[in-house]
Amino acid sequence: MNLLHEHENDIFVVVAFATRFLYHLKFIMSTHEHFQNKRIEIFDMKLDAAQRLDILQQFQAGNIDYLFLSAKIGGEGITLTRSHRMILVDSASDPNPQNENQIIARIHRIGQEEMCTIYHMINKYTTDDAISNVIHVQKRYMFAKSLERDHQTLEKLSKDQSQNLMNCVSSYLSRYPQISGIRKIHGI
Repeated sequence: MNLLHEHENDIFVVVAFATRFLYHLKFIMSTHEHFQNKRIEIFDMKLDAAQRLDILQQFQAGNIDYLFLSAKIGGEGITLTRSHRMILVDSASDPNPQNENQIIARIHRIGQEEMCTIYHMINKYTTDDAISNVIHVQKRYMFAKSLERDHQTLEKLSKDQSQNLMNCVSSYLSRYPQISGIRKIHGI
């Protein structure tokens, strides 16, 4: 809730695969003094087509402060460009990364005028945390391998460009000491 409070002038879409979480969060927020005058709506499978359309129109018109979106319905071609901040609550529990991309595309699409920020809310020492760590290690490994394949391209960079790129990569990888071995692959 601190994140929502810190950015109180921004419009958030909160997404969860476990829809029950959204109802609990709405209840908790409604009891907090800061959120008592805010309109919070849940967009899930319990709504009929007319209710869904009404909520979408109300959200885009600025009449809803926080939209809580069920991930099960979130990839259905809806446009939520009024928001540029999204919180994904339990995205690591979905084995298909394309579903997460579809959900993010609800705010990050044509018509969006702001830089989008996506927050992944993951509890430490949970299955989601372990899955997320594995995914991040795989992404970093694939990035490192792509640099290795593009070695010829790197050789064509100027010395300054090459040094800047290597500094960026080193900085990124240094934040993840558990995979520091990747540095040796590239001689960083």
